[in-house]
Amino acid sequence: MSNIRAYWAAVREAAASLKEPWPYVMSLEDPSRGIRGGVVVQVSRDAAAELIARKTHRLATEQEVSGHLADEDRKRVEYAEMEIVRRRYQNPPIDPVIRKSK
Repeated sequence: MSNIRAYWAAVREAAASLKEPWPYVMSLEDPSRGIRGGVVVQVSRDAAAELIARKTHRLATEQEVSGHLADEDRKRVEYAEMEIVRRRYQNPPIDPVIRKSK
């Protein structure tokens, strides 16, 4: 029973230290759990507190967050370009000049 209390005390302590309602956290590599390290995600304060208490994640630095946001922006632009190409193939432009057969 004390392990559960200690866990939730650690979660409450971590939640109290978080200032933002939606902080960014970075995963810590742990091959035994199958967790890939270096992945930045934005989660709620409560979820971040649990992840930090479990020691699977840590708060991301400002540099890591800005890199993550730049990567997300690049992916959005790339997706928009792919969507334009997809729509072009789905609805090809119609040739306004219709030629009559001889």
